[in-house]
Amino acid sequence: MARKHTKRKINNSFNSDYIDVVLSPTKKVVSVKLDVDIIEELDRLWRKLGYNSRSEFIREAILFYMQYVQERLETKRAENTGKLAQQKLPLRELEEVIDDITL
Repeated sequence: MARKHTKRKINNSFNSDYIDVVLSPTKKVVSVKLDVDIIEELDRLWRKLGYNSRSEFIREAILFYMQYVQERLETKRAENTGKLAQQKLPLRELEEVIDDITL
C-alpha cells in the first residue's frame, strides 16, 4: 500500500525544524496504560498544538522519538569510528582491532 509522506513543522532542539511523518493507510490498535496526570497533560498538549486527535499526536510523538534515537545512534557510531581513527595505533594493533570487529 502507498505511504503518504508529509512534513510537519515542530519546535525541537535537534538538527531539523521538521519531522518526516510517514502515514500508512493500514493501522493497528495498540493499548497502553498511562497515569491519569499524563493523559491530562497529553490532552492539553495535542489540543494546544492543533492536532486533530490524541492518536495523531501520539503517532507523531512516537515517530519523533524514534527519529531522535536513530540520530543519536548514528552520531554515537560516528564518534566511535572517529575515536578509533584518532588512536593512531601501529598497523599490527589496528589489524587486531579490525579482526575483533569483523569476527
